[in-house]
Amino acid sequence: MDFAKDFKTSFNELKKHKIIIVPSLLSLIIPSILILSFFYFSGFYNIGIDLIKFTHQYNAEKEKYFAENQNFSDVNYTREYFNYIGQTDDYKKEMINKYLQERGLIDENHIEKAFFSLVNAKNIMLLITFVLIILGVSFYLSCVSFAIITLNIKKRDLNFENVVNMANKFLLSLLSLRILIFFIIGIPIILGIAVLTSSFFINVLLGGLLTFFFIIASIVYIIFVALRLFFATPIMFIEEKSSLDSLKFSYNITKHHLKQVLLVSAIMYGILVFVNSLGGSPLYEGFVSFVVSGDIAKLITRQLTNSIFI
Repeated sequence: MDFAKDFKTSFNELKKHKIIIVPSLLSLIIPSILILSFFYFSGFYNIGIDLIKFTHQYNAEKEKYFAENQNFSDVNYTREYFNYIGQTDDYKKEMINKYLQERGLIDENHIEKAFFSLVNAKNIMLLITFVLIILGVSFYLSCVSFAIITLNIKKRDLNFENVVNMANKFLLSLLSLRILIFFIIGIPIILGIAVLTSSFFINVLLGGLLTFFFIIASIVYIIFVALRLFFATPIMFIEEKSSLDSLKFSYNITKHHLKQVLLVSAIMYGILVFVNSLGGSPLYEGFVSFVVSGDIAKLITRQLTNSIFI
């Protein structure tokens, strides 16, 4: 595969259809706004901001102290400097004591009480509500991302109506696909944990030994399944297959190409980390490598590589 050519094609497509990046941008912006809203309405915001402001102020005062020549001869200068550089427990304790003194508080328990007083039924329900909203919005935006990519591949207009219709059409299918993948990965691991737990009742040494092998086996299994089902989501959208058929198709076409898929997925992950993209970006998981033969495979690959620059 010519990566340079594919990336260049992806850039060109992105320039022509900037709407491709909109769902990814929204998936960054909306959850951030919701998280800040939760902290604001729950009351954690005021306490947190106060502590952050004081920390910056305290560090600035220390930096000024260390920069003044007349302070070099102080007996505690070296000790305080290394405490500041290492942010040691002594430094943090000194900072907390000064915070308590300036705020007219007696001890550290007042800070803890202020925080724990906000852990109430109202804020717990508020947290659950915000988490559900974030999960729902993120999931729908991931569906919208695939819808836009699919419409672009099929050379259809990327207008609002088409995008929404396409996203709504595959919404339940994508949900069922995610649930199936969760069970495929989760059930064997849950059963393994159950067996592992029971082994400790037989023999602690045996349980510890099995735990070591279980961790390794779980990592290998997750990677194996992820690679075999790597194409499931883009195949479901572009080929319009059911969630189950998409899983089967992805599993079959990766049978003799795991090394290639692993290489491409590793490169994609590295680039995504480098550009600070979302680890769970819907476009990322839809990247298709050269293991699929046919024009549709090339088209999928070139279009979905847009994700690394979003």
